[in-house]
Amino acid sequence: MTKPVVWSLMFGCLLLSCADRAPQEKEEPLAEAVCRCMKPLAEAYLDLQRALEAEDTERLEALSDHLEAVSDEVDECADRVEEKYGPLTGQREVAVKAAMKERCPDVIKTLNWAENELVQ
Repeated sequence: MTKPVVWSLMFGCLLLSCADRAPQEKEEPLAEAVCRCMKPLAEAYLDLQRALEAEDTERLEALSDHLEAVSDEVDECADRVEEKYGPLTGQREVAVKAAMKERCPDVIKTLNWAENELVQ
């Protein structure tokens, strides 16, 4: 797996450990933007999950290139979001992750599945 894909997965998995809800409301726009960035990756992983379950080797091969392209898109989107909203660090990162759990739980769930199943 490429470094951007792994970064994306790790970011998704960190979302499970966040529980701070107080400052998350003010970070809703940023959380929504990050959710939009991560959604194509989550959709690609859902396709991968279905191909794995169906043991569709042809589809799995095709998805490899697709995941690479989606990963590049996610990185570009993340760069744009950071440029617009600033860096995602410290307490702000915690608040955004907590807000994302509310804004895009399906994306979080899929990225966590990918982390557990694919990056071990």
